[in-house]
Amino acid sequence: MKNTAFLVFLLFLLQSCNEDTFSTVVTVDLPEHNSQLAIAAHFTSEDSLLQVFVSNSLSVIDTQAYDVITDASIRLLKDGVEVGDFKYSADSRYYESLNNGILDGTSARYELQVETPKYGLASAVQDMPKLPTVNEIVYELDAGIDNFGERTDLFVIKLQDELGQENFYEFRANYVQVGELELEEEVDYFFGPDIYLLPADLTSVAGSGGSIIFTDASFDGKESNIRVNAYSYMSQELEEIHDLYAEIRSTSADRYYYLNSLDKSRQASNNPFEEPVIVHENIENGHGVFTLSNIVRLKVD
Repeated sequence: MKNTAFLVFLLFLLQSCNEDTFSTVVTVDLPEHNSQLAIAAHFTSEDSLLQVFVSNSLSVIDTQAYDVITDASIRLLKDGVEVGDFKYSADSRYYESLNNGILDGTSARYELQVETPKYGLASAVQDMPKLPTVNEIVYELDAGIDNFGERTDLFVIKLQDELGQENFYEFRANYVQVGELELEEEVDYFFGPDIYLLPADLTSVAGSGGSIIFTDASFDGKESNIRVNAYSYMSQELEEIHDLYAEIRSTSADRYYYLNSLDKSRQASNNPFEEPVIVHENIENGHGVFTLSNIVRLKVD
């Protein structure tokens, strides 16, 4: 009798189950998106051409492409005085102005203003960071070890940090061709003149576009000892006609947070178990980022 009662109860449960029994559907009303100017401008002291990209923001559920805005008025103020002459280039799709000493590495406050008839005025303010004091950059073959236990080349970055303030840095490296390749016979392929960088310890993180970014949190007011693993796949033939250069940038805080969050956002986008990462921005009355960097560039022996 007990078994019969249990079977009847089990049958009742099975009949009451359907495809919605173990699922919950929540309807969310998304707020209407108010499209605003979206701006990207990354200026450095070494730029010969200053470029500003201007488009519009879209909702997360929009499927159409963003607009490349061609009727914007661009103003750049240096310590309150307008500098530069930005014109739209249909070839690059950027607003461009020659540097001509506008960003010469000296201390100054810059304000970028972008205005259009449809979206109004958007702006951002940045202070040019001080030029980094680089004591030494060492490059050693097979001196690093990556996360897989494999040997890598190694950069050691030694720079003198200024005491008492939070400073932000960015490191890049690249090869520059200084000669012509002479071959006795034709070949199909050479590894290109690229060098790939990854942090060698917890004092730095990967930025975007192959850079390494770090703060002075571990060496405030002292000499840094930042270690960066390097992967070079240059053929011997190409090595002989290229010089290696390293670039240290003092960056504005906004550039550091932008690059850090951008890299994390891209990693999270490929992982369904990661929460979405909001990319840092600093545009008032709009979206996007305006940043400054002061550069020291050195040949590495």
